[in-house]
Amino acid sequence: MRIRQSFWSSLLHSERKEVIPSPLRWPAWAYAPIAAVFMVLLAVGSTTFAGSATWLANPVTAHWNAAANWTAGGPPNGPSDTATFDVSTITRVFIAVDTEVNGIVLNAGASAFTIAARSARTLTISGTGITNNSGLEQRFVANSLGTILFTGDSTGDRARVQLVDSSSLDISSHNPPGVTVGSIEGTGTVILGANNLTVDTNYHNTVFSGVIQDSGAGGSLTKLGRRTLTLGNANTYSGGTTISDGVLSVGNQTGSATGPGAVDVAAGILAGDGTIAGPVTIGTGSEGGPTAVLQPGEEGVL
Repeated sequence: MRIRQSFWSSLLHSERKEVIPSPLRWPAWAYAPIAAVFMVLLAVGSTTFAGSATWLANPVTAHWNAAANWTAGGPPNGPSDTATFDVSTITRVFIAVDTEVNGIVLNAGASAFTIAARSARTLTISGTGITNNSGLEQRFVANSLGTILFTGDSTGDRARVQLVDSSSLDISSHNPPGVTVGSIEGTGTVILGANNLTVDTNYHNTVFSGVIQDSGAGGSLTKLGRRTLTLGNANTYSGGTTISDGVLSVGNQTGSATGPGAVDVAAGILAGDGTIAGPVTIGTGSEGGPTAVLQPGEEGVL
C-alpha cells in the first residue's frame, strides 16, 4: 500500500513528467500503412498465383485470375496447375495477367467455352496440355497482341484457335515434333520455330489470312481432317507442307501460300487460286482412305 501511495503522490506533485513511449509499442495509426500494403499484397497473390481448381458453375465474372470464380485453390496459374471446366453460366473467360498452366481439362458434358488471351497477355500451356472430353468445340482466342504459347510436351487436342488483331500462336519452344490443334483461323501470326503444326479440321472450314513463319528454322504444316483450311496470305515457313486429308486451299495474291518448301499431297486435295513456290508431289492416296487430288482454280499457280 505504501508503495502505491508513494507512486501516485510522486505523479501528482511532480511539476513536469515526460512520458517516453516504448519503441516496441507504436501508436495505432502507425500500423495503418503497413496493414494496407499487406492487404494489397495478399489480394494480388490470391488473384494471380494460386493452384489447381475448377471454374465455378456460377462464377462472379469472366475474369480467369479472380479467385472468386474458382473452387478453393484457384485461380490456376503455375506450371503444375490444372484448370478444369464443367457446366457454367459464364463461358467466355479471359486472362488479365500472364498465366501459365500445366493443363486445361474440359470435363465430359462441359459447356462450350471461349478462353481468351488479350491485351498483350500470354496464356502458356506447358505440361499435359488441353484435354477436351466435353464432346463440344472449345475455342482458344488471342486478340489485341495476346499470345497462346505451347511449351514442353503439351497437346492442343482439337482446340479451335482464333487469332485476331496482331495476336499469335507460338509453338517455337515446344518439344519436337510439334503440336496438333483442331483448327486455325484469323489474321494473327503462327510461330513454328523448328516444329510442325498439325491442323485437324473436323469441325469447320476455316480461313487463316495471317502469317505462318519459322524464322528460317524449318517449321512445317500438316493438314488433317475432312474440312477445308484456306491459306489466304503469303507464308514464310520453310519446312514444307503435307496434306493427309481434307482440303488445303490457297488464296494468296502475292508470295507463296506454303512458303518456299515442298508440298506433299499424300491424300486429300490441294486447291485454290493462289500461288505455291515450292515443288508439289501428288501421291496415290491412302489405302481405303481419301485419294490425292490436285484441284487448282482458274488463276492458281504452282
